[in-house]
Amino acid sequence: MFKNIGEYKWSSDVFYRTNNNRFISVNIVLDMLSSDRKEAINKYIEYMRQEEQTDYDNMKVVGEEAYQIMCSTKKKVEHRKRLDEILIGLGISQEIYELIKSGSRRRDLTTFKIAYLKEAKRLNYTQKEMGCNIGITESAVRCMLSSIE
Repeated sequence: MFKNIGEYKWSSDVFYRTNNNRFISVNIVLDMLSSDRKEAINKYIEYMRQEEQTDYDNMKVVGEEAYQIMCSTKKKVEHRKRLDEILIGLGISQEIYELIKSGSRRRDLTTFKIAYLKEAKRLNYTQKEMGCNIGITESAVRCMLSSIE
């Protein structure tokens, strides 16, 4: 564990401090802190200077919980099903699951794929995320979704 996040060489901290979107999208976190980018960066830096009171000796909270803490909101972040959970939730067999995941183009899989895509879209997954998860292109996702609308 590091006492300062800047000591960890794989940290994304430097991207937030410099407003650099090159490898990660810093907009989500910084926009939550302020609509003024300079002020948002300053709030981020101030937050990162604070010592976290945990049982893990100065470890910072990360992920969705950190967003909540940084923004000082009471808003609950809802759990979003993972894409594989959506696929398994269709009640398919292991064999069908593996065929879909491998990008099989068997026609009898289309109804399962469409049901998966509809639910993933409802949960705000991108077409690229959906397609990558089941081995099809983003344009194939778009085509399948347009066929049901």
